[in-house]
Amino acid sequence: MKSKLVLIAATLTLLTLSRPNAQVGGVSVTSESHREVTQVDGELQKNSQEVAVDGDYLKAFTVAFEAFNSDALIPEQKRSLENYTIIFSRDKNCIYVFFYAKRLESERGLKGGETPRGRDVKYCISRKSYKVLDRIFFK
Repeated sequence: MKSKLVLIAATLTLLTLSRPNAQVGGVSVTSESHREVTQVDGELQKNSQEVAVDGDYLKAFTVAFEAFNSDALIPEQKRSLENYTIIFSRDKNCIYVFFYAKRLESERGLKGGETPRGRDVKYCISRKSYKVLDRIFFK
């Protein structure tokens, strides 16, 4: 579980680097640097960027990630989380977790929901039960 949360934090950091001091849904980012120096895996981390995410988004992500990892329609070689940008949205019934496959520069103009590295898919997670209500592949 700890490794999943580290992956979530890393993904959200990448998602929000382009939006300093932004608040989107339950995700907020600040561009103010930490004054502390911390040590992570033997390396000093200076001026790290803070990302705050509501717990309901993380809970929905863990459900969607489990479904994503076990989905027979997503080839195993396309399940590496590093190849995706994760996008959250919500309405009154669902939290949507969108796994957007990263594109190479040469793939940016291509239409379709699949690249050599991943397959675009959105999961609708119930805000009441935190169960998958729907899965949508993009073409």
